[in-house]
Amino acid sequence: MKRMIALMLVAVMAMAVPMNTYAWTIDGNTPEAYTNRAKDSLGNVHGPTVMTNFFAGSIGSLFPVSPVATIDHETKVDVSWYNDAQSVVYVCDNNSYGPLAQKALYGVRDMFGAKNIAAITLNLFIFEGSLNKLVPSTTGNIQFMVQVPENVRSNYRDYAMLRLNADGTVSILPDLDDDAKTFTFETNYFATDDVYLMVYAAKGAFDAYKPAPVQPVIKQ
Repeated sequence: MKRMIALMLVAVMAMAVPMNTYAWTIDGNTPEAYTNRAKDSLGNVHGPTVMTNFFAGSIGSLFPVSPVATIDHETKVDVSWYNDAQSVVYVCDNNSYGPLAQKALYGVRDMFGAKNIAAITLNLFIFEGSLNKLVPSTTGNIQFMVQVPENVRSNYRDYAMLRLNADGTVSILPDLDDDAKTFTFETNYFATDDVYLMVYAAKGAFDAYKPAPVQPVIKQ
């Protein structure tokens, strides 16, 4: 029996600008080699560590950067003896989410004077043969990277993902990399009630939510 983990990201896009201002768009016929990639300020091209399929036209690049072994471990699936096992990312556009979700997210957004980039929901599924099961959360975080659209990209801006949780609270997920071209965040919630709103604000706006820098060890 074929076992497969599929990570389905259903994009609920709330765009601040027209789609055609992006560096490129994505559709179901675009080869993966030309989608799901992000280039950093040094010119290095980053690709996903799991197989991905994109079916979205509104976001340039969003993919898991955690190793597939980490995702397998977090979903408690052993695919070691299946040669055709794979993790798959699907991104689909959806242009609306509820007024209560909007009120909660926009209230936190406005506290930082931030602006919308895009809103998404993340659904994590385990596929086993013809059966699938939604995984609402994992013990550890799974890390994702997003390509920041060119029209909002700036060294003088900070980015964050505002996560609306199932209980109505909002968590602030800061950018974990220092590159203006990419946005990296971690999460462990994948229920359908969770909505993620990517925003940008002035440089330093989300510093209080970033992890403390690791101090170098000085040998005596």
